[in-house]
Amino acid sequence: MAPDGTSDEVSPVQELALTSLLEGCGPSDVCAELSIGRSTLWRWRNQPGVFRDEYQRRRAELTAANRQSVSALIPRAISAVSAALNEGDAAIGVQVLRGLNWCQPDGEVEEDDAAASVDLDISIDGLIREIEENARAAATCATCGEKATAQGGAVSE
Repeated sequence: MAPDGTSDEVSPVQELALTSLLEGCGPSDVCAELSIGRSTLWRWRNQPGVFRDEYQRRRAELTAANRQSVSALIPRAISAVSAALNEGDAAIGVQVLRGLNWCQPDGEVEEDDAAASVDLDISIDGLIREIEENARAAATCATCGEKATAQGGAVSE
């Protein structure tokens, strides 16, 4: 028992509410499921106390775990994007540049501080043409089934 007479542990109903909220249930659903008033849940979540502290602690743990999971996927995502670019996927190329804020949705290069610090002599249309040319050059020859090179010859794999 805390010095102010309140419990220093969440009650069984509060534990169920915590679990439901952290699993993504909305407040209305939690209240209906547990037969508690919305004002009760609001008070638990917003006023100082063990429920709010526990909710914030668990939420921080979930956020950290989710970030770690996503961070673990970054090398695979980079490899996948790199492979798509190497295969000549123009749409991926444009999306990468947009994601880096190096071009606007209309395809024009954006001159902002981040992009200005890098010497960007990029023409999006030229980039798309180059990627498409690389894709054609990397295509498999329909006649012999061998992979074509950029110079027009065939390469054995």
